[in-house]
Amino acid sequence: MKKLVLLFLTICFQISRQNLLKEEIQKERFNLGMSFLLKNENETAIKSFYYAYKIISDNKSGQIAFKKYDSLRPIIRENLKKNIIGNWKKYTKAQIGVYLTKMIPLEK
Repeated sequence: MKKLVLLFLTICFQISRQNLLKEEIQKERFNLGMSFLLKNENETAIKSFYYAYKIISDNKSGQIAFKKYDSLRPIIRENLKKNIIGNWKKYTKAQIGVYLTKMIPLEK
């Protein structure tokens, strides 16, 4: 009986420790995202915020991380649109019955 109680307490301790580790990792990722945001590295910051949200999405830190992630999405989308505007050339290469096609940007 004592072994059963000890086993039960050990399992409870391990489960509570895992939740604490998740919260620590979430806080670390959130702070990492904030540091990238201050350095104006939006693409890296959005990845950190999304990861922090996915760890524990129900708590306050997860909700704040999701709001930051959601507010950065349109900014990154606009930056991407600016980078792909221009003239492009379609390049096709045939290899053993397979046509490989890729787009190559021309000089602006």
